[in-house]
Amino acid sequence: MTCILDSGIGVECDDSNGGIEAGSILIAQRDTIEDDWAATDGEITTLNQVSGTYFYRFFTNNDSADFVSTETHDPAAGTAFDETVISFNLAKMSNTKNVTYKLLTRKSCVLIAKDLNGIFHIFGLERGADKIGSSAMSGRAMGDQNGYTVVFNDKSRNLYTVSTGIMAALSIDETAS
Repeated sequence: MTCILDSGIGVECDDSNGGIEAGSILIAQRDTIEDDWAATDGEITTLNQVSGTYFYRFFTNNDSADFVSTETHDPAAGTAFDETVISFNLAKMSNTKNVTYKLLTRKSCVLIAKDLNGIFHIFGLERGADKIGSSAMSGRAMGDQNGYTVVFNDKSRNLYTVSTGIMAALSIDETAS
């Protein structure tokens, strides 16, 4: 990457929205993604899955998922990386979800989330994203959440988005338990 600043950022319309689209979290184990992926200007342009593998959809409700990316730069060491924390809630506890919930900790993953501006973001592609925390909760009052909160962490050199063309070519298992 060249380190030459060649443009600024102009004034944009106030039409951006925060949040992750409900039901848009996709997760695959990192070892099911081929290492020949490629990016141009921060957008994934090539992404291949191991034959017979899938991204799995995790259904989340509105306003129950987010990610926060923080850049860490050490001029003395000459290093920079982005650390992203991805968090989402899964409603309603069940035996099947308990098993899946535990399997998420067994291997590094790749996650894709579509924000409310229609942009697909991908995490864990460089080194894998790991589940670093989670909780299962019954809720105390009748209106409280019954379900899970799942938290992943990704440390990478770059933040990536995914083109809609790549998204259309992915093998996604839409069945959910």
